[in-house]
Amino acid sequence: MAVVPLVVGRTVVTTEEAFQHAGARDGECMPIRGFDETQLSAGEPGESNLSYDLRVGAEYKDHRYGWKGSIFENDHITLVPGSAVIIETEESLHLPAQMFTSSLGYTGSSKVFPIRFRKLILDTTGTS
Repeated sequence: MAVVPLVVGRTVVTTEEAFQHAGARDGECMPIRGFDETQLSAGEPGESNLSYDLRVGAEYKDHRYGWKGSIFENDHITLVPGSAVIIETEESLHLPAQMFTSSLGYTGSSKVFPIRFRKLILDTTGTS
């Protein structure tokens, strides 16, 4: 499977209209609802990037305590070694059948396979 560069208007679309125009669920574009241009750090318009930084949504669950917590703007979550949290992303996206994504972060990694529109739920563990 090839690496797909993320280019707004070509491989990433940000509106329902653009998604339908690109072939919808059978097309090759990844629509992102709640798209934030600053999370896709291409230099000039039309340039590509290989990553989009998903933002942490409004809620998380800390495995240590078993309760859901809220995250407010400019807030943070502290992960201590061995702890884990489940986070929901701010963005919703649809991955076409021929695409999957790999998430490599400071605290671990995960893979996301083709999905229909939804926010992602990611389990993140503190390692150091």
